[in-house]
Amino acid sequence: MLAKKNLAWLLLLVRLPATHSAERVAIWRKLKKSGAVQIQTSTYILPDDPARYETFQWLTQHIRDAGGDATLVRVREIEGLSNERLINLFNGARAKEYASLREMLRPLIASAGRTSNLGGKLDRIRKQFREIRGTDFFDSPKAKDVEMVLRKLEEPQPGHEIFAAESGSLVRVQRSIASARPGLFANPSIRKRNSFLNPDVLQTGGACSRSTCWTAISRMTETIAPLRR
Repeated sequence: MLAKKNLAWLLLLVRLPATHSAERVAIWRKLKKSGAVQIQTSTYILPDDPARYETFQWLTQHIRDAGGDATLVRVREIEGLSNERLINLFNGARAKEYASLREMLRPLIASAGRTSNLGGKLDRIRKQFREIRGTDFFDSPKAKDVEMVLRKLEEPQPGHEIFAAESGSLVRVQRSIASARPGLFANPSIRKRNSFLNPDVLQTGGACSRSTCWTAISRMTETIAPLRR
């Protein structure tokens, strides 16, 4: 987070021909990714630090290469826009981006207790969160809300722990039976009649509900004793 005292600002004045629609969209996307805020038509602002200055320098050259014109200016004050108001503009822009992430997390929150298959979606949202944090120059309060939800979703769900433990019990019992009768699973009729004994399923952690797991464990445990005689 940047210090709020002794702030300086970078202004980028952009001019692109109206006919260059593709270039205008590309420049707008790059400006958005940089975290810049638009304060007037074709005027964008960033806090002044070496990294942001380099970003605006690169964009200036990119705009000129696209057939437009750009002017980069350093200022200490902007008439009619106090530092506090500018900071609020940045925090407001980041708050909207955090709110969009929060909406993307909503269905994941709803399904968190029913499935453990959140990894890919969660990774993508976490990456977007890091990108927004990289342009959250004044530590928007909305960041903490999203961060808290992400941490909660990353915690192991109690239901998933139970499922993993029960599926693990199935695997252990299945292996005990396999040890007692090595050729048991080769019998197609047994595999069909007792699908819970199918090693193709069990070796991957099982695909059973909680009640099915317990039923299978009970039946399989009862099977072990006579097979060992």
